[in-house]
Amino acid sequence: MAPMTQPFGVEAFGDSPGTTLRWLGMAGFLINARGTILMVDPLLGGFDMPTLVDFPIAPDDVPHVDAVLVTHSDNDHFSVPTCRALTGVTEGFHGTQYVSSVMAAEEMPAHGHDIGSAFEVGRVRVELTPADHAWQNAYPQPGQRTFAEEDACGFWIKTPDGTIWAPGDSRLIPEHHLTMPAADAMLFDFSDS
Repeated sequence: MAPMTQPFGVEAFGDSPGTTLRWLGMAGFLINARGTILMVDPLLGGFDMPTLVDFPIAPDDVPHVDAVLVTHSDNDHFSVPTCRALTGVTEGFHGTQYVSSVMAAEEMPAHGHDIGSAFEVGRVRVELTPADHAWQNAYPQPGQRTFAEEDACGFWIKTPDGTIWAPGDSRLIPEHHLTMPAADAMLFDFSDS
């Protein structure tokens, strides 16, 4: 079990002299990079199962997010209830081309990117890294889409203070994951399924 949740409020979203990481629970993180605010895979309520942690902030209490980064479409990473609640305070949602299409269907301001491509958010550069998370293909349901390698991603996040890597709930890809440069911080979320 994780330790007790450390709640935070609007102070986490202000100008900052450096880069601060805050765990949101599950695979979610808040990154404040000298005032540029990113959320990675935020799930702040509305999950379809009980959780073992309290969330540190309610979506309605989030004052502003420059970008929400979503690694893949599973509901423990792309929380539709959380993202809907953040739509009014978020400049954009970013993910793979597939995840972006799912976001756009939910009427979110979505930006789709290819694996290996990069984009800027304020002082932060974000590059999509490969992830192996097409587990749904092993358990096909009638009418289910076949998931492609490029449907899930990780994020290599370069802030003014260093690099953060969110590998994206991926199975180990030795030729990629074991050859990456060392990140200053890693949002550790690997899958063994």
